[in-house]
Amino acid sequence: MLDNELKIKKRSDLNERTSDGETLILDRINGQIHHLNLTASYIWEQCDGLSTAAISERLAQAFQIDLATAERDVILLLSEIKRMNLLEICDSST
Repeated sequence: MLDNELKIKKRSDLNERTSDGETLILDRINGQIHHLNLTASYIWEQCDGLSTAAISERLAQAFQIDLATAERDVILLLSEIKRMNLLEICDSST
């Protein structure tokens, strides 16, 4: 499970397309295509060096949900995406 203060970013070699709020991610290295729904796509778009806590705060505001629910959802989704090797951990000096 990811730490709430961990800063993460998308793997730079992935190809992605978004249509109607949903994202398709092409992982050529692993030969897989991933489909993200609207909420997962929003979280994915925030993966540019932000901490999981910051992403949770943005999700709570954007979708008007309580912070505890947003934190739980962000940690669960990003843990799964990290398990699929789609994310990188940012260097602590960045």
